[in-house]
Amino acid sequence: MIIYSIKKLKRDNISSTIEEILNKMKYCATFQQGEGDYTFYNIKFVLWEVLTNYICHGSEKACDDITVTIDENEYEIHIQVISIGSEFEWESYMQQDCPGVTAERGRGLFILQQICEQFTYEQNGQIVNIVLRKS
Repeated sequence: MIIYSIKKLKRDNISSTIEEILNKMKYCATFQQGEGDYTFYNIKFVLWEVLTNYICHGSEKACDDITVTIDENEYEIHIQVISIGSEFEWESYMQQDCPGVTAERGRGLFILQQICEQFTYEQNGQIVNIVLRKS
């Protein structure tokens, strides 16, 4: 299990933060066995979308204190992202149909719903639970 704490997430450090999390996973013995590039790409995409939503759509304090927990079992990777200060109104972005090409928002969450086995928000968007099937 990996637990990663993020303080003061911003647009200019989101990429390096996600790379640090992925590097930490690569050096963790349990994640090295059989994890392909496709799985790591999906984890990177999921983290990018969730963290970007906190930056772009969360409350002012959404990015002050975030914890990312990643665990696995034989078939799945479980990711939980908790933002103490977030108040992300995710319901309005969770659509059943694919947003149109002219839509300014909503594609990221739609794609997450398609690639994840499970993708749910809890407590006003403060907690995100994600399950990815291993490739």
